[in-house]
Amino acid sequence: MSKFQELCNSYEKLLSSAENYENECQDFSKKVVKGFVDYLECGKNDIVLTQLELADDGYYNCNIELTVYEGGDKYASRGYVPEINLKIARNVDEFIVKISTGSKVYLFGKEDTNFDILFDDIYRGIKSYYETPIDNFIHRNMRGLITFP
Repeated sequence: MSKFQELCNSYEKLLSSAENYENECQDFSKKVVKGFVDYLECGKNDIVLTQLELADDGYYNCNIELTVYEGGDKYASRGYVPEINLKIARNVDEFIVKISTGSKVYLFGKEDTNFDILFDDIYRGIKSYYETPIDNFIHRNMRGLITFP
């Protein structure tokens, strides 16, 4: 086998590994979103994965859009929760998850299905965002940033 063919083989293996990495991160992201639907006990259309793309830092940016309603009526008034952005990466046998506006790092095994520690923090961040006194909300939260741990 020529040295050039060896390079081509190495390149082919790299592409295959990158594709596997991407598929695993995407599948994991979808599993997290489904888990969040179950955690909140909402409809599957109330939480939507709006973006999933590889960033320059090696993490997948996973944007989640959550629809909330006034008075429980889905058709009367809809609101969106801004900026739920997760950064997801795989490291051998585990996934690393960060909330982009937070500092905490969450580690989950490939087979994990319980993400409540992450969901608890997201829930508390959103709830705190909505429960900010209106004077502070207007001055501090106009950009739509939720504070996460």
